[in-house]
Amino acid sequence: MKHLDNGMVSKLGVFIISDLTSKGMYGVFNIINADGETLIRQRCRANLGSTGISDDGSFAVCQALESTSKSDSCKLFFFDIKNKKIVMEKDS
Repeated sequence: MKHLDNGMVSKLGVFIISDLTSKGMYGVFNIINADGETLIRQRCRANLGSTGISDDGSFAVCQALESTSKSDSCKLFFFDIKNKKIVMEKDS
């Protein structure tokens, strides 16, 4: 990861961090446990905006901003960290 942004840590040490690549409108949202293991890596063909993680490290959210890519433009992603999956992907 080269262009880190929007890092946050839960009370249990699970943390989130965005990698805003230098390749234009492209970002990677990472959820990593206290041992340094990547639990979820969500690639978006859009710059990333706001992010958040629950206090207990169970859930996280990230916002993909407006983009020329129709698939990821203006989306909100909600993650179930324990089960390592997206539980909601919604156009914002």
